[in-house]
Amino acid sequence: MPVNELTPGTKPTDTTGHDWCESIDERCDQIATLILSHTGLAPDGGTCYQHGTKEMDDLCTAHLSCDATSYMCRAEKPFLTPNTEIDEWKLGESGQYHDVPAFMEVADTVIHSFMPNATPESGPVEIMYFASGNHIAPLELGAKILNSTEHKQVNFTYTEIDQEYYKEIYTELSMLEQQGKILDLKQRKGFSTPTHSESIVEFKIRTDSGEIKTMQITFVLGKVIDGEYPPYFRPSDYDKADIVIGFDAESVDATVGHLNEARAYSKGDDQGKIFIMENRDDYVEWAKGNSEYVVDNFSQHFGCETIKKDEGLNLRPIVFKLK
Repeated sequence: MPVNELTPGTKPTDTTGHDWCESIDERCDQIATLILSHTGLAPDGGTCYQHGTKEMDDLCTAHLSCDATSYMCRAEKPFLTPNTEIDEWKLGESGQYHDVPAFMEVADTVIHSFMPNATPESGPVEIMYFASGNHIAPLELGAKILNSTEHKQVNFTYTEIDQEYYKEIYTELSMLEQQGKILDLKQRKGFSTPTHSESIVEFKIRTDSGEIKTMQITFVLGKVIDGEYPPYFRPSDYDKADIVIGFDAESVDATVGHLNEARAYSKGDDQGKIFIMENRDDYVEWAKGNSEYVVDNFSQHFGCETIKKDEGLNLRPIVFKLK
């Protein structure tokens, strides 16, 4: 059976309950059976790609997308995804909406098991996402927080070294505004220093209760000076964050080094900070050394490197709170 007959996505995506939701588990099973017949193995994360043929790669990507789609059919609908066919979200590839299912799954744990109870007087939730690229998916966490708590605003800090990513994010948000998914999109310049500049975008979302709440993204552009790359984030970005998202950064060693420096600089003031990271061995070890417990029982794949064919990665989220 050709792969394109198995991949889900022939209906609009603004609500659950479509025909592809009713048949998605059967399609996933069909793809898994094909993979099993070719390899003798279940389609488990990146290991699926180690067989090296174009046909197998297509089947593995189709299964990642199918598995993510199946999860979203069982869960509440996402807030910040486009009114397009679900295949165009590239859930099994490295796209702006990759990891939406993972952030939907993580959000429930973060809100109900880690965040303090909010009141109408509670201030904004501050979320730092370092080495962000053009990723839209983490905004789903912010939308879920606004929808499920008394918080009126969520502020993201995205850190990067490529201004083009900000342009791509703004273009995508403009499309979501045109489709009515977000409201009142605005942008402005923030502070600029010899080492960093800021671009700020703000928009509103309508919660399920009909309340209008605010989301803001401060895109912090670190400048490469004389060939020297800036750290993944500024100490001030780390200090103000209630939640830190770290995955898909180019260097695991650099990430751990930056986090150790930030902890030392904060002198204990970062106790209670919530982290969302990949279950790479180095990150899990760092989490266990800096927190009381680590939640790692998530089902959804996490991070663009999940699909690195040569490494056979099988990455999932971990969530923990600094002690």
